[in-house]
Amino acid sequence: MRLPPPRSCRRTNPAGAGFTLVEAALTLAIVALVLVTVLQGMEGAKLSAFQTRQKKTAYELAQGMLGEITVGLWRDELESGMNGTFAEQDEPDFLWEVALGEDVFEEQATDDERPFDNFAARRDWEERNRSDSEEEEYEDGEAPAEPFEKIRIRVTFQKVKDFSNEIVLERWCPWEEIYGPSEEDIAAGEGAAAPAGGNPPGGTGEDAARSGG
Repeated sequence: MRLPPPRSCRRTNPAGAGFTLVEAALTLAIVALVLVTVLQGMEGAKLSAFQTRQKKTAYELAQGMLGEITVGLWRDELESGMNGTFAEQDEPDFLWEVALGEDVFEEQATDDERPFDNFAARRDWEERNRSDSEEEEYEDGEAPAEPFEKIRIRVTFQKVKDFSNEIVLERWCPWEEIYGPSEEDIAAGEGAAAPAGGNPPGGTGEDAARSGG
C-alpha cells in the first residue's frame, strides 16, 4: 500500500492578507482631503453665485432710481448726501446714497487690518481742496448756472468675504429735468405771456385805438 506524498505546507504572510493600519489611515486621509476640497469648491461656487445676484439686483435698483431722479420724481426732496433703503422694492438689505455735482460719498467703516490707501486719500484731499477753491472763487458773486448736473448713486449690500459690496452709477442730466425751471425762467415766461401795452388778449393796436376813440 502506497501512501500519498506529503503536501507541502505554505506559511501565509499576515502582512499580505489585507490592508495594514498605515495603509488604511493613509486611504482615509486621502478621502478626507478630497471631500474637503470638493466642499470648499461647492461653497465658493455658492458664494460667487450669491455675489453675482447681489450685484445684479443692486445695479437694477440703482438704474431705476436714476431714472426716477432724471424725470423729476425726486425734485422736491433731492439733495446731496440723502440716503435710504429699497424697502419699498422688497429689498431692505440694499442701501442707497446720492451725491450731486462734485460731492463725495461718506466713507464707510473699513477693516482695521486693511492697509492704508495713499492714492485714495490723495484723491479725496484734492477733491475737497478743489471744492473749497470753487467756493472761494464764487464767494463775491453767484456761481454760474450749470446746464447739466452730475448724479451719482451708490448702492451697498451684504458683504461676502473679500468681494466688493457696493456699486456706483453716474449720469449727467439736464438741470431743469432734475430741479425744474428756475424762478427767473418762470418769471420770464409769465412776463412773455402777459399782454403788452394794455391790449386785451388776442387784440391789436387798432383795437386799442378804436376802443379809445
